[in-house]
Amino acid sequence: MQFYTDEFWGRDVFSRRPLSWAFLILMIPIPALIMNRVTFPLQLLAAKLSAALLELVGGVVHREGNILWLVSGALDVAEACSGIRSLLTLVTVAIIYGYLMETRRWVRVVLVGLAEPIAVVANSFRVFTVGLFKQLGHGDLAEGGSHALMGLLVFAVALIMLFAVHQVILLIWGSGPAASRSVVRLEEQSAGGTPVKAGSFRFGIVAVSMLATAIGLQVIRAGRLLSM
Repeated sequence: MQFYTDEFWGRDVFSRRPLSWAFLILMIPIPALIMNRVTFPLQLLAAKLSAALLELVGGVVHREGNILWLVSGALDVAEACSGIRSLLTLVTVAIIYGYLMETRRWVRVVLVGLAEPIAVVANSFRVFTVGLFKQLGHGDLAEGGSHALMGLLVFAVALIMLFAVHQVILLIWGSGPAASRSVVRLEEQSAGGTPVKAGSFRFGIVAVSMLATAIGLQVIRAGRLLSM
């Protein structure tokens, strides 16, 4: 038993990393029944917000449920445009970001809580951009590869908004207590043995993981759209 504890850490370390193990719950696919109940309200919300933005810039739009009627034709806010995938991805990334960049529990909760409205606003802006292109007679720019690139850019904007929220919290309430000793030791290691700043190390990990997540999400999304 002593060998198991020393070699594989054992129950003590397991009990001190509850968030790491709870994070694995996100690997479980959400049942279709729940997804269907969430997706359609998100479609309606994206249609409402994008229609309001189009009217704000002087566009002529009439909304019927999740369909926007423009001068150039109809724009269907389909299930793929509900933003549910971006929302789930941004929430997951917010959990990772909060875990690596913050030690205060309330800040982590705020970041995860704000990920939902940020994702909804970003997705609504994407639908608004598609509608604006169609309104101006450039509907081809909102299809195929251009549409996938637009989704990637909008998701990047959502990540920047998440960063900005955290920076505002740091400006108002300052930084939290220092990270645990084990995390500090890990952060001070580098390939050549040269110490690096803890904050820069954590931010680099988070930035790379977020970028990889965003690119992977949009590649999968683009593949599904092109196969339809």
